[in-house]
Amino acid sequence: MADCAGRVRPGCRLRAVPQTASARTLSLDAQRCEADEIAPAQRIAACTAAIKSGADRGTDLAADYGNRAVGWIAQKDFDHAQADLDEAIELNPNYALAYYNRGNLWRKKSDADRALADYTRSIAIDAKYGPAFGNRGIIWLDKKQWSRAIADFTAALRIDPDDIIAFYRRGQAYSASGQHDLAIADLTSGIRLDDSAAQLYFSRGQAYLAKGDRAQAAADLRKALEIDPAFKEAAAALKNADGKL
Repeated sequence: MADCAGRVRPGCRLRAVPQTASARTLSLDAQRCEADEIAPAQRIAACTAAIKSGADRGTDLAADYGNRAVGWIAQKDFDHAQADLDEAIELNPNYALAYYNRGNLWRKKSDADRALADYTRSIAIDAKYGPAFGNRGIIWLDKKQWSRAIADFTAALRIDPDDIIAFYRRGQAYSASGQHDLAIADLTSGIRLDDSAAQLYFSRGQAYLAKGDRAQAAADLRKALEIDPAFKEAAAALKNADGKL
């Protein structure tokens, strides 16, 4: 259930959102630096060359640093990535995607409060970028702030009605707050989008179990195990649903 935007992978869109091409003609290095499909090492090399050329200034230079950070992230070199994102934000304080990607780095470093601050800043700059709402919602979910989590996942779904991760996470938040019917509705929507995701069936089974509907719970948990026979949590939950615990 990975998504392109970063709740599983840190960076997908490369320039600031939206970053239109400047009036200047991009050098070959600058073009490779911002290309959608390029190997991380090649991106880092191209962005480094663009930075060192001295041709870019202001928001263009910020984008070079931001795009190089995407290369570092892909190589799991998070310290270099953070340094580049810090520099990008220094050069362009309105670089929404740089705040978003830096928020992802803070999450990897288990610094939820700094991640929350960066996601919030990203949203303040660009309120149409759904993944920022989605990732901030995950922070609220981890903090057990159910209503705030639900609000953010709802915002993400307004932007992208097919955001399966937002359906899944909002379903979790509804279930955690005792709103099991709403949880089941969201998880069902997620299953309609992807009926091969064992976690969706597992979570819906848990919601049915919380309602006392053991038959529906068992059906969902069996489906989760059919998809992923190694799903230990689903196997344990199925024993509960079948009354064997």
